[in-house]
Amino acid sequence: MTNKSLHPFHLLICLSMLFSNSSLAQITDWQVDPTNTTQYQVPRGWKVNVSQEQGVYVWQAMEDPTNPLGADISVLTMQDFPNSSPTFFINQLESTIQGFQILETKQVSSDEYHYQASGKMEGAQISCNLIFLRDRNSQFLYLASFSAKQQHYQRLGGPTILYRALQRINPFATDAAPPVAPAPAPSGNTDVWNMQSLEAQNYLRTQGLAPQKNALLGEWLQAFSYQTGTAAQDIVSGQISFGERGYGHLLTFKADDTYQLTYKYNSVSQGCKYQADFFEKGRFSIQGQQVVLYPSRYEGTYNICNKVSPETNTNPPTRYFDLYLDQEGKRLLVIGPALEYSISSETDANGNNYIQEGFNKTQ
Repeated sequence: MTNKSLHPFHLLICLSMLFSNSSLAQITDWQVDPTNTTQYQVPRGWKVNVSQEQGVYVWQAMEDPTNPLGADISVLTMQDFPNSSPTFFINQLESTIQGFQILETKQVSSDEYHYQASGKMEGAQISCNLIFLRDRNSQFLYLASFSAKQQHYQRLGGPTILYRALQRINPFATDAAPPVAPAPAPSGNTDVWNMQSLEAQNYLRTQGLAPQKNALLGEWLQAFSYQTGTAAQDIVSGQISFGERGYGHLLTFKADDTYQLTYKYNSVSQGCKYQADFFEKGRFSIQGQQVVLYPSRYEGTYNICNKVSPETNTNPPTRYFDLYLDQEGKRLLVIGPALEYSISSETDANGNNYIQEGFNKTQ
Protein backbone atom coordinates (compact mmCIF):
# COMPACT_ATOMS: atom_id res chain seq x y z
CA MET A 1 0.00 0.00 0.00
CA THR A 2 1.24 3.48 -0.75
CA ASN A 3 1.89 6.05 1.97
CA LYS A 4 -0.35 8.68 0.41
CA SER A 5 -2.86 10.16 2.84
CA LEU A 6 -6.52 9.23 2.50
CA HIS A 7 -8.42 12.21 1.12
CA PRO A 8 -11.87 12.61 2.77
CA PHE A 9 -13.59 13.05 -0.60
CA HIS A 10 -12.03 9.85 -1.90
CA LEU A 11 -13.20 8.06 1.23
CA LEU A 12 -16.78 9.17 0.56
CA ILE A 13 -16.57 7.81 -2.98
CA CYS A 14 -15.23 4.46 -1.73
CA LEU A 15 -17.89 4.14 0.94
CA SER A 16 -20.62 5.01 -1.52
CA MET A 17 -19.31 2.23 -3.79
CA LEU A 18 -20.29 -0.24 -1.10
CA PHE A 19 -23.92 0.41 -2.01
CA SER A 20 -23.78 1.24 -5.73
CA ASN A 21 -22.48 -1.80 -7.01
CA SER A 22 -30.48 -10.90 -10.61
CA SER A 23 -30.43 -14.49 -9.46
CA LEU A 24 -33.76 -15.69 -8.04
CA ALA A 25 -32.66 -18.06 -5.29
CA GLN A 26 -29.99 -18.40 -2.63
CA ILE A 27 -26.48 -18.74 -3.99
CA THR A 28 -25.05 -22.26 -3.82
CA ASP A 29 -22.32 -22.23 -6.46
CA TRP A 30 -19.13 -20.48 -5.28
CA GLN A 31 -15.59 -20.19 -6.59
CA VAL A 32 -12.27 -18.88 -5.33
CA ASP A 33 -11.54 -15.23 -6.19
CA PRO A 34 -10.74 -15.47 -9.95
CA THR A 35 -8.26 -12.58 -9.70
CA ASN A 36 -6.03 -14.65 -7.35
CA THR A 37 -5.41 -11.53 -5.27
CA THR A 38 -7.32 -12.60 -2.14
CA GLN A 39 -8.52 -15.66 -0.24
CA TYR A 40 -12.15 -14.56 -0.72
CA GLN A 41 -14.79 -16.62 -2.46
CA VAL A 42 -17.41 -15.29 -4.89
CA PRO A 43 -20.65 -16.54 -6.43
CA ARG A 44 -19.79 -18.18 -9.73
CA GLY A 45 -20.36 -15.82 -12.65
CA TRP A 46 -19.98 -12.59 -10.67
CA LYS A 47 -17.53 -10.02 -12.00
CA VAL A 48 -14.58 -9.17 -9.74
CA ASN A 49 -12.70 -5.88 -9.98
CA VAL A 50 -9.59 -4.86 -8.07
CA SER A 51 -8.37 -1.27 -7.92
CA GLN A 52 -6.14 0.96 -5.84
CA GLU A 53 -6.05 4.73 -5.45
CA GLN A 54 -4.62 7.09 -2.83
CA GLY A 55 -3.76 4.28 -0.44
CA VAL A 56 -7.15 2.53 -0.61
CA TYR A 57 -7.33 -0.99 -2.06
CA VAL A 58 -10.81 -1.87 -3.34
CA TRP A 59 -11.95 -5.44 -4.05
CA GLN A 60 -15.45 -5.64 -5.50
CA ALA A 61 -17.58 -8.58 -6.72
CA MET A 62 -20.69 -7.60 -8.70
CA GLU A 63 -23.59 -9.76 -9.77
CA ASP A 64 -24.32 -7.49 -12.75
CA PRO A 65 -21.82 -4.69 -13.45
CA THR A 66 -24.31 -3.01 -15.80
CA ASN A 67 -26.88 -2.59 -13.02
CA PRO A 68 -26.02 0.29 -10.63
CA LEU A 69 -28.29 -1.29 -8.00
CA GLY A 70 -27.10 -4.87 -8.54
CA ALA A 71 -25.96 -7.09 -5.67
CA ASP A 72 -22.44 -6.23 -4.57
CA ILE A 73 -19.77 -7.58 -2.23
CA SER A 74 -16.99 -5.08 -1.48
CA VAL A 75 -13.89 -4.95 0.69
CA LEU A 76 -11.87 -1.77 1.25
CA THR A 77 -8.38 -2.10 2.73
CA MET A 78 -6.37 0.87 3.95
CA GLN A 79 -3.67 1.72 6.45
CA ASP A 80 -4.97 2.55 9.89
CA PHE A 81 -4.96 6.24 10.75
CA PRO A 82 -5.37 8.38 13.90
CA ASN A 83 -8.89 8.46 15.37
CA SER A 84 -10.16 5.72 13.07
CA SER A 85 -13.26 4.04 14.45
CA PRO A 86 -16.47 2.36 13.30
CA THR A 87 -18.35 5.56 14.19
CA PHE A 88 -16.22 7.58 11.78
CA PHE A 89 -17.21 5.39 8.85
CA ILE A 90 -20.85 5.09 9.90
CA ASN A 91 -21.04 8.90 9.97
CA GLN A 92 -19.67 9.01 6.42
CA LEU A 93 -22.38 6.64 5.24
CA GLU A 94 -25.12 8.56 7.05
CA SER A 95 -24.08 11.71 5.22
CA THR A 96 -24.04 10.10 1.76
CA ILE A 97 -26.76 7.39 1.78
CA GLN A 98 -30.36 8.59 1.95
CA GLY A 99 -32.17 7.32 5.04
CA PHE A 100 -29.18 5.23 6.11
CA GLN A 101 -29.78 3.54 9.45
CA ILE A 102 -28.19 0.79 11.52
CA LEU A 103 -30.66 -1.98 12.35
CA GLU A 104 -28.47 -4.25 14.44
CA THR A 105 -24.90 -4.23 15.76
CA LYS A 106 -22.63 -7.05 16.93
CA GLN A 107 -19.33 -6.21 18.61
CA VAL A 108 -16.92 -9.15 18.48
CA SER A 109 -13.97 -7.22 19.93
CA SER A 110 -12.70 -3.67 20.29
CA ASP A 111 -11.36 -4.03 16.74
CA GLU A 112 -14.25 -5.86 15.09
CA TYR A 113 -17.82 -4.65 14.58
CA HIS A 114 -20.63 -6.08 12.45
CA TYR A 115 -23.74 -4.20 11.31
CA GLN A 116 -27.01 -4.81 9.52
CA ALA A 117 -28.34 -1.65 7.90
CA SER A 118 -30.69 -0.20 5.32
CA GLY A 119 -31.05 2.92 3.19
CA LYS A 120 -32.02 4.21 -0.24
CA MET A 121 -30.03 4.47 -3.46
CA GLU A 122 -31.60 6.13 -6.51
CA GLY A 123 -35.00 5.83 -4.81
CA ALA A 124 -34.72 2.07 -4.23
CA GLN A 125 -34.71 0.55 -0.75
CA ILE A 126 -31.54 -1.46 -0.11
CA SER A 127 -30.40 -3.82 2.63
CA CYS A 128 -26.80 -4.45 3.58
CA ASN A 129 -24.45 -5.76 6.20
CA LEU A 130 -21.08 -4.24 7.07
CA ILE A 131 -17.91 -5.34 8.82
CA PHE A 132 -15.34 -3.02 10.41
CA LEU A 133 -12.09 -4.83 11.24
CA ARG A 134 -8.81 -3.40 12.51
CA ASP A 135 -5.76 -5.67 12.24
CA ARG A 136 -3.25 -4.37 14.78
CA ASN A 137 -0.53 -6.72 13.52
CA SER A 138 -0.51 -5.33 9.98
CA GLN A 139 -1.88 -1.85 10.89
CA PHE A 140 -4.61 -2.20 8.26
CA LEU A 141 -8.31 -1.40 8.36
CA TYR A 142 -10.80 -3.60 6.50
CA LEU A 143 -14.31 -2.38 5.61
CA ALA A 144 -16.50 -5.04 4.03
CA SER A 145 -20.10 -5.04 2.85
CA PHE A 146 -22.77 -6.95 0.99
CA SER A 147 -25.68 -4.92 -0.40
CA ALA A 148 -28.63 -5.38 -2.74
CA LYS A 149 -32.20 -4.24 -3.23
CA GLN A 150 -34.15 -5.25 -0.16
CA GLN A 151 -36.10 -8.23 -1.53
CA HIS A 152 -33.24 -9.43 -3.71
CA TYR A 153 -30.91 -9.22 -0.70
CA GLN A 154 -33.10 -11.72 1.14
CA ARG A 155 -33.51 -13.99 -1.89
CA LEU A 156 -29.75 -14.27 -2.29
CA GLY A 157 -29.25 -15.26 1.34
CA GLY A 158 -29.06 -12.01 3.32
CA PRO A 159 -26.05 -11.52 5.60
CA THR A 160 -24.84 -15.08 5.05
CA ILE A 161 -23.45 -14.02 1.66
CA LEU A 162 -20.78 -11.71 3.07
CA TYR A 163 -19.60 -14.22 5.67
CA ARG A 164 -19.51 -17.00 3.10
CA ALA A 165 -17.44 -14.80 0.79
CA LEU A 166 -14.95 -13.81 3.51
CA GLN A 167 -14.96 -17.24 5.20
CA ARG A 168 -15.76 -15.68 8.56
CA ILE A 169 -18.17 -16.67 11.34
CA ASN A 170 -21.54 -14.90 11.10
CA PRO A 171 -22.27 -13.28 14.51
CA PHE A 172 -25.90 -12.71 13.48
CA ALA A 173 -26.59 -16.44 13.09
CA THR A 174 -29.01 -17.52 15.82
CA ASP A 175 -29.01 -21.28 15.33
CA ALA A 176 -25.78 -23.24 15.11
CA ALA A 177 -25.85 -25.81 12.35
CA PRO A 178 -25.55 -29.42 13.55
CA PRO A 179 -22.02 -30.77 13.20
CA VAL A 180 -21.49 -32.59 9.93
CA ALA A 181 -18.33 -34.41 8.94
CA PRO A 182 -16.67 -32.19 6.30
CA ALA A 183 -15.74 -33.18 2.80
CA PRO A 184 -12.13 -34.14 2.05
CA ALA A 185 -9.62 -31.67 0.70
CA PRO A 186 -9.72 -30.83 -3.04
CA SER A 187 -7.06 -33.45 -3.75
CA GLY A 188 -9.72 -36.11 -3.28
CA ASN A 189 -7.63 -37.82 -0.58
CA THR A 190 -10.26 -38.81 2.00
CA ASP A 191 -7.62 -38.85 4.74
CA VAL A 192 -6.96 -35.13 4.25
CA TRP A 193 -9.71 -32.72 5.27
CA ASN A 194 -9.80 -29.04 4.41
CA MET A 195 -9.10 -28.12 8.03
CA GLN A 196 -9.40 -24.39 7.35
CA SER A 197 -13.13 -24.75 6.70
CA LEU A 198 -15.52 -23.69 9.45
CA GLU A 199 -17.39 -26.97 8.93
CA ALA A 200 -14.32 -29.05 9.77
CA GLN A 201 -13.36 -26.94 12.76
CA ASN A 202 -16.91 -26.86 14.12
CA TYR A 203 -17.14 -30.63 13.71
CA LEU A 204 -13.96 -31.25 15.70
CA ARG A 205 -14.81 -28.68 18.36
CA THR A 206 -18.13 -30.41 19.07
CA GLN A 207 -17.18 -34.05 18.37
CA GLY A 208 -13.42 -34.11 19.01
CA LEU A 209 -11.68 -36.06 21.77
CA ALA A 210 -9.02 -35.07 24.29
CA PRO A 211 -5.89 -36.70 22.83
CA GLN A 212 -3.68 -39.15 24.66
CA LYS A 213 0.07 -38.74 24.26
CA ASN A 214 0.52 -41.72 21.91
CA ALA A 215 -2.21 -40.40 19.59
CA LEU A 216 -0.47 -37.02 19.43
CA LEU A 217 2.99 -38.31 18.50
CA GLY A 218 4.11 -37.56 14.94
CA GLU A 219 3.91 -34.67 12.51
CA TRP A 220 0.89 -32.41 12.12
CA LEU A 221 0.56 -29.97 9.25
CA GLN A 222 -1.63 -26.90 8.84
CA ALA A 223 -1.31 -25.05 5.56
CA PHE A 224 -3.55 -22.46 3.97
CA SER A 225 -3.28 -21.13 0.43
CA TYR A 226 -4.59 -17.66 -0.36
CA GLN A 227 -4.65 -18.67 -4.03
CA THR A 228 -7.13 -21.51 -3.57
CA GLY A 229 -8.93 -20.33 -0.44
CA THR A 230 -8.51 -23.78 1.11
CA ALA A 231 -5.97 -25.84 2.98
CA ALA A 232 -3.02 -27.11 1.01
CA GLN A 233 -4.25 -29.95 -1.18
CA ASP A 234 -1.57 -32.45 -0.21
CA ILE A 235 0.39 -33.06 2.94
CA VAL A 236 4.14 -33.50 2.49
CA SER A 237 6.06 -34.82 5.45
CA GLY A 238 8.50 -32.24 6.75
CA GLN A 239 7.47 -29.48 4.35
CA ILE A 240 4.99 -26.62 4.49
CA SER A 241 3.60 -25.89 1.05
CA PHE A 242 0.93 -23.30 0.25
CA GLY A 243 1.93 -21.75 -3.06
CA GLU A 244 2.97 -18.14 -3.49
CA ARG A 245 0.71 -16.74 -0.77
CA GLY A 246 -0.42 -18.36 2.45
CA TYR A 247 0.77 -19.58 5.81
CA GLY A 248 1.36 -22.82 7.64
CA HIS A 249 2.46 -24.58 10.83
CA LEU A 250 4.33 -27.87 11.05
CA LEU A 251 4.09 -29.29 14.58
CA THR A 252 6.02 -32.40 15.63
CA PHE A 253 5.54 -34.26 18.92
CA LYS A 254 8.17 -36.86 19.87
CA ALA A 255 8.14 -39.80 22.27
CA ASP A 256 10.82 -38.18 24.46
CA ASP A 257 8.35 -35.37 25.33
CA THR A 258 10.00 -32.82 23.02
CA TYR A 259 8.34 -30.87 20.24
CA GLN A 260 9.30 -28.76 17.24
CA LEU A 261 7.21 -26.05 15.62
CA THR A 262 7.85 -24.40 12.26
CA TYR A 263 5.81 -21.36 11.19
CA LYS A 264 5.87 -19.81 7.74
CA TYR A 265 3.90 -16.88 6.34
CA ASN A 266 4.12 -15.34 2.90
CA SER A 267 1.79 -12.77 1.35
CA VAL A 268 1.63 -9.42 -0.40
CA SER A 269 -0.70 -6.60 0.58
CA GLN A 270 -1.01 -3.52 -1.60
CA GLY A 271 2.35 -4.32 -3.21
CA CYS A 272 4.15 -4.74 0.12
CA LYS A 273 5.73 -8.11 1.00
CA TYR A 274 4.88 -9.76 4.34
CA GLN A 275 6.93 -12.83 5.27
CA ALA A 276 7.79 -14.72 8.43
CA ASP A 277 9.89 -17.86 8.89
CA PHE A 278 10.31 -19.15 12.47
CA PHE A 279 11.41 -22.33 14.23
CA GLU A 280 10.64 -23.19 17.86
CA LYS A 281 11.55 -26.15 20.05
CA GLY A 282 11.00 -27.30 23.62
CA ARG A 283 9.17 -29.86 25.76
CA PHE A 284 5.48 -30.65 26.09
CA SER A 285 3.00 -32.37 28.39
CA ILE A 286 -0.64 -33.41 28.03
CA GLN A 287 -3.06 -32.16 30.68
CA GLY A 288 -6.59 -33.32 29.88
CA GLN A 289 -7.90 -31.34 26.90
CA GLN A 290 -4.74 -29.23 26.75
CA VAL A 291 -1.21 -29.57 25.54
CA VAL A 292 1.26 -27.45 27.46
CA LEU A 293 4.32 -26.31 25.52
CA TYR A 294 7.48 -25.30 27.37
CA PRO A 295 9.56 -23.68 24.62
CA SER A 296 13.28 -23.37 25.24
CA ARG A 297 13.94 -21.19 22.21
CA TYR A 298 12.58 -19.77 18.99
CA GLU A 299 14.35 -17.92 16.20
CA GLY A 300 13.53 -16.65 12.75
CA THR A 301 13.14 -13.62 10.51
CA TYR A 302 10.50 -11.18 9.34
CA ASN A 303 10.52 -9.56 5.92
CA ILE A 304 8.10 -6.63 6.00
CA CYS A 305 8.13 -4.38 2.94
CA ASN A 306 11.64 -5.72 2.08
CA LYS A 307 12.97 -4.86 5.55
CA VAL A 308 14.45 -8.06 7.01
CA SER A 309 14.46 -8.33 10.82
CA PRO A 310 15.90 -11.36 12.65
CA GLU A 311 14.43 -12.29 16.02
CA THR A 312 15.52 -14.74 18.72
CA ASN A 313 14.00 -15.52 22.12
CA THR A 314 15.71 -17.93 24.53
CA ASN A 315 13.03 -17.59 27.21
CA PRO A 316 9.60 -17.77 25.55
CA PRO A 317 6.47 -18.06 27.72
CA THR A 318 4.76 -21.36 28.44
CA ARG A 319 1.94 -22.00 25.95
CA TYR A 320 -1.44 -23.63 26.64
CA PHE A 321 -3.53 -24.94 23.74
CA ASP A 322 -6.87 -26.72 23.72
CA LEU A 323 -6.82 -29.79 21.49
CA TYR A 324 -9.66 -31.60 19.71
CA LEU A 325 -8.73 -34.86 17.99
CA ASP A 326 -10.99 -36.77 15.63
CA GLN A 327 -11.78 -40.41 16.39
CA GLU A 328 -9.46 -41.67 13.65
CA GLY A 329 -6.53 -39.74 15.11
CA LYS A 330 -5.81 -38.04 11.77
CA ARG A 331 -7.14 -34.49 12.26
CA LEU A 332 -6.51 -32.04 15.06
CA LEU A 333 -7.98 -28.65 16.02
CA VAL A 334 -5.67 -26.37 18.03
CA ILE A 335 -6.95 -23.28 19.87
CA GLY A 336 -4.91 -20.99 22.10
CA PRO A 337 -2.98 -17.73 22.47
CA ALA A 338 -1.16 -16.44 19.40
CA LEU A 339 2.54 -17.05 19.02
CA GLU A 340 4.53 -13.88 19.52
CA TYR A 341 5.82 -14.09 15.95
CA SER A 342 2.50 -15.01 14.30
CA ILE A 343 1.14 -12.74 11.55
CA SER A 344 -1.96 -14.87 10.89
CA SER A 345 -3.69 -14.65 14.29
CA GLU A 346 -7.25 -13.60 15.18
CA THR A 347 -8.50 -11.22 17.91
CA ASP A 348 -11.09 -12.19 20.54
CA ALA A 349 -13.74 -10.06 22.27
CA ASN A 350 -11.21 -8.86 24.87
CA GLY A 351 -8.69 -7.72 22.27
CA ASN A 352 -6.37 -10.71 22.81
CA ASN A 353 -4.70 -12.38 19.84
CA TYR A 354 -5.29 -16.10 19.43
CA ILE A 355 -4.94 -18.88 16.87
CA GLN A 356 -7.50 -21.49 15.84
CA GLU A 357 -6.04 -23.84 13.28
CA GLY A 358 -6.85 -27.27 11.93
CA PHE A 359 -4.12 -29.84 11.28
CA ASN A 360 -3.88 -33.07 9.28
CA LYS A 361 -1.47 -35.78 10.43
CA THR A 362 1.35 -36.34 7.96
CA GLN A 363 2.70 -39.63 9.32
